[in-house]
Amino acid sequence: MNYINGEWIHSSTGKIEASLNPANIDDIVGYVQESGVEDVNVAVEAARRAQAAWRKLSGPKRGE
Repeated sequence: MNYINGEWIHSSTGKIEASLNPANIDDIVGYVQESGVEDVNVAVEAARRAQAAWRKLSGPKRGE
């Protein structure tokens, strides 16, 4: 799932793929969703909306 705008949402593609262990490609270590252009656009728009308030925060507040 993608974490966008404070929420976990499913990708628009609905596709899932295996994440393989690079040391042993027969070992599946988990599964990840395949995000698409629509997902990227939603994430970028959420980031743009949040940026105005975020930039006003001090470094320590951002770290919280």
